[in-house]
Amino acid sequence: MSYLVKRITSNGYRCGCCRSEDESTDLVSNIDEALKSVPVEMPGVDDDFAISSVSVIDCGNEKEIAAGLFSYPQGYGKGNLYRFSRWSGHVRGDRFDIIEANRGDDVEGKSWSDILEGLKEETRLKDLEQAKQDKADADARIARLST
Repeated sequence: MSYLVKRITSNGYRCGCCRSEDESTDLVSNIDEALKSVPVEMPGVDDDFAISSVSVIDCGNEKEIAAGLFSYPQGYGKGNLYRFSRWSGHVRGDRFDIIEANRGDDVEGKSWSDILEGLKEETRLKDLEQAKQDKADADARIARLST
C-alpha cells in the first residue's frame, strides 16, 4: 500500500505582496510515516518555510485519510494578518483545531468563527470612527469655503 503526501509550504509571509508558495508531493509506503506528515500541534516556522497545508491520500482508494490547513485572518486589515493563527484538520477521522494568539489576545474558549466575528466588529468600529472623522473634516472644509 502507498500513500501520497501533498504539502504546500510558504515563505512565512501572510500579505499577498510578499507571500509565495511551493507545492511538493511524496509517495510513502508506510502509513505511520505518512501520517506523521500531518502535525497535530501548531507547526512552527523555520528560516526557509512554513507549512500552509498537507494532506495524505490512500492510493488504494484515493481517499484522504489525514489533512492539516494553516489559516489566518484575511480581509480585516493588514495589521490583523499576524494577530491570530489556526492549524486545523484531521488524522484518520480525529479532528484537531488549534488557535493561537500572536499578540497577547485571549483565545481561551473561542472558536475561529468567534475570532473572525470579533475582528469584523473591530474593523467596522474603526471604519465608523474614520468615517466620522472624514465627515468632520469635510464639514470644517465646507464651513471654511462657505465664508
